[in-house]
Amino acid sequence: MASSRDRVASTPSTRPSARRRVSCATQELLDVLHEDVNLIQEKPYVPEPEDADEARDGLVAAARDALRRSRMRDKSLISDLFQGQLVAKKTCKVCARSSVKFEPFTSLSLPVPAPASRSFVVAVLRLAKHANGHPSLTVRVEAPRLGDVRDLKSAIASEVKLTADNLTLCDVARHRIYRVLDEDTLPLGALGDFPQVTDASKRLLIAYERPQLELAKTPSIDFPSAFEELTVGQRLDALDHKRQWYVGTVVDDTEPCRDKNFGKPGYIRIRFDRFSAKWDECFCAGDWPAKLQPPYSKSKGNRLAAFEICVVHRTPKQGLFGTPFLARVASDRSCRALKRAVLRQASLYGYEGSVSVISRDSLSDADIDLDSSDSCRCLSDRFYIALNWDSSSTYREPLSLQKLPPVPTSPRHYDLASCLSQFSREETLSQNDSWRCPRCKKSVEATSSIGLWRTPDVLVIHLKRFLCTARWREKLRTDVSFPRRGLDLSKFLPADAYAVYDLFGVINHLGSLSGGHYTSHVKVSPCSSFGEEEASVAFDSNERWLHIDDDLVEAAKPEDVVTDGAYVLFYRRRRLSGRLVVGHTAVAPVV
Repeated sequence: MASSRDRVASTPSTRPSARRRVSCATQELLDVLHEDVNLIQEKPYVPEPEDADEARDGLVAAARDALRRSRMRDKSLISDLFQGQLVAKKTCKVCARSSVKFEPFTSLSLPVPAPASRSFVVAVLRLAKHANGHPSLTVRVEAPRLGDVRDLKSAIASEVKLTADNLTLCDVARHRIYRVLDEDTLPLGALGDFPQVTDASKRLLIAYERPQLELAKTPSIDFPSAFEELTVGQRLDALDHKRQWYVGTVVDDTEPCRDKNFGKPGYIRIRFDRFSAKWDECFCAGDWPAKLQPPYSKSKGNRLAAFEICVVHRTPKQGLFGTPFLARVASDRSCRALKRAVLRQASLYGYEGSVSVISRDSLSDADIDLDSSDSCRCLSDRFYIALNWDSSSTYREPLSLQKLPPVPTSPRHYDLASCLSQFSREETLSQNDSWRCPRCKKSVEATSSIGLWRTPDVLVIHLKRFLCTARWREKLRTDVSFPRRGLDLSKFLPADAYAVYDLFGVINHLGSLSGGHYTSHVKVSPCSSFGEEEASVAFDSNERWLHIDDDLVEAAKPEDVVTDGAYVLFYRRRRLSGRLVVGHTAVAPVV
């Protein structure tokens, strides 16, 4: 026993461990301690009874019987101090028969309220041919909090009277397209937070209307019957020197390539979509037809796809500015065709100048000619297409900056009572969780609820801040307030139950799911002159708290204890049970 006048109330260790939940560690610690001091070493077999009939047995008798059966196997200081009782109730919607079951608990896990949906401000940019004087529209849409990109695109499409397949959703920042959200199953939680404004210099969401392309499984291209009929611009599959099939185009280029047959009579030059000009290869009549086949008949991924590239605006002095857009053509089109598509959409901005290819990283000009017949696939994701403005003064902004109605916000501040109410709310069981009614003798639709029946003298409350689904995990940063003194749970318990608690410890989680850190706040409790902690503590206004961060221990203000990082709470009943005071309190000084 400590000999100092004041002793810190003990709490479980808060040192973090990789991918381990403190709530699980707290529960595990209590279970281990209980087993170590359990007075019942040889546990008898206690048959589990059927669910009690509420009308027949009565709740009080059923709860007493459940507690008796529990103590036949578990009896220790830990169970006396930390173990409470929950009551689970199911009611048949057919015959109204109710059954109850009582279960012990040592840690109460409460859900943290969170909005069911997220609000997004999205700018929708139309195609130039569909603009009709209104090139863009700014909308605010709601999508499920745990939804994915497909849900968001569907909400946008219904708002602007388009189909989701006609939209390409992009994450735009610093006057460029930061990311194309082309993965429909990407969880919305992975997108992060977006400001509720439409400004291309900041981060925003833009949904681009995209042109419809004919993307057949195998493009309907007339293919020659002889090698001599191959002409410049012909699309075909060719077998390269590594015995791999790639789709390419017959080109007429005087620049040398690495093929040793370049320039020899009787050879044609083929440029592969996936590689630059220096990797061109040459073929002759002897390669027909073993190495030359119709396009997309031999190459991997034999599907004509869409090719998309970001188009940005720049001036010599200002650099990048304005709102970028996305150019989209079929992947078998040439650079020349891509340039025409860019200039058509650039008319929304009032642009009629030159177009060039620039590096995505350095923004310097790349040696790629957009007037060539090369495949557009030579432009990898390492490049942008730039519209070269002489001055930004002639730039015409197509984005609509219209005012939107304010977002109807749900309260972001909750208290512990609201968490308990959500924990105890009645819900209807799904088809997969249907309940077999003892009276109807079949699986029926039923309602289910769970609530507190008896609370322990030391109450451990775990706030479930980690929201997990099959595809996404998220930490809820909802602000939940909890009282340091006088937590009254009487309204959540049967009548005449005394349940007023005072806080003596908090475990905090800082950070996110990918990386975090644990700290704690503990209350300094008064001790007797012999260094023994009093069983009944006078919880007055003179609170003294400590903040513990690994090996750093420092004084803390009482008002700093309640934060949005609170994860596990430790409460002690203000008036302890009489049998516990007698059985577990030292009454004489230790000599």
